Amino acid sequence: MSEGLRMATITKRKTSSGGNSYVAQVRVRPYRPTSKTFPKLAEAKAWAAALERDLRKQRKQGATSEDVTRLTLATLIEAYLDDPETKALRYHDTLSILLAWWANECGTTKVLDLNVIELRKRREKLAHGRAPATVNRYLSALRSCWNWGRAAGLVPQEKQWPTRLMLTEDNEVQRYLDDDELTRLLEAAGDHSPTMYAAVVVSLACGLRQGELMRLTWRDIDLKGQRLRILRTKTDNPRTVHLPSSAIKALKALKASGVVGTKAVFLAESGE
Repeated sequence: MSEGLRMATITKRKTSSGGNSYVAQVRVRPYRPTSKTFPKLAEAKAWAAALERDLRKQRKQGATSEDVTRLTLATLIEAYLDDPETKALRYHDTLSILLAWWANECGTTKVLDLNVIELRKRREKLAHGRAPATVNRYLSALRSCWNWGRAAGLVPQEKQWPTRLMLTEDNEVQRYLDDDELTRLLEAAGDHSPTMYAAVVVSLACGLRQGELMRLTWRDIDLKGQRLRILRTKTDNPRTVHLPSSAIKALKALKASGVVGTKAVFLAESGE
């Protein structure tokens, strides 16, 4: 059964469990059709109406790229990090590490679907085990990427970055590294050895604990596919994470250096 909504179509389908789901598809020329599935009809209608409204605004403003409906957060992050002005930043590697978390967490989310509710959910996840100052750095990195996307015409102008997302930072004696200090840390690790630099970059970019780093083998790393598998974790749930370009570069340099074994990434053949 289909229900029309201007340029949108909502189709009712039966799920494997015997319930119902609703597939909303929006068609607004010259953009490519885009669809999404919802458990409730009201949610499908609300999403379709909002998307249709956004696309009509973009068309009126002259933004007629047909790919706008398919742009994902991971693609936006990749484009931002590949921009020449972004690459020229002294803290580019730090930025790529912070944005790698977002790419792993919600990289497949379409830019048009990312909203304040989704961002607050991710903020809550970030806040577990991290200080407010650290959480704010992750948010700030994505905000910079988002605003760049708006300036580049990839993100609709009306989709402004939400206000009041930042957490209140405690005035504690303990503090956390800012971007310049983290940049100097990476420089110091690079001066120490290829092993130390790669270990620091991979740990920060992928959220690996020391034990996970020590157990990592080259078979767990897909440099071409930009993926890393962690088979033994604290929760015993294997996971796959995205490898940013900075981590790939560090791992390639480590592999070429010959200072580690042919199996383990951060251990010599002797196990040291």
